[in-house]
Amino acid sequence: MYASRHYFTAGAARGSGGVARYNVILSGTSAAMSADQTIDLSGLNCPLPILRTKKALATLESGQTLFVTCTDPATPTDFAAFCRQTGHALVESSSTDGRFHFLIRKR
Repeated sequence: MYASRHYFTAGAARGSGGVARYNVILSGTSAAMSADQTIDLSGLNCPLPILRTKKALATLESGQTLFVTCTDPATPTDFAAFCRQTGHALVESSSTDGRFHFLIRKR
């Protein structure tokens, strides 16, 4: 079963008033379907995936989850260190077809 989710893309165009436009993704992974917010940071290299993730986490309440998709091969190490240093929980980490997926719970 697929669920329609809203997410920001790395290059999300800004609409009037500086509000990012939302895109809709059909996501079949259980982690993405259970996440409170999903961001696709494909194509971005260090340090941008961490910086965009930090910005997205700032919009969430404590205990909410963020599902992140990246293509930078350094992100598994970077996200583990980021979560360790900031106190956020790295709930799930996986890779599929050159994409890295992370489920992070905000502290």
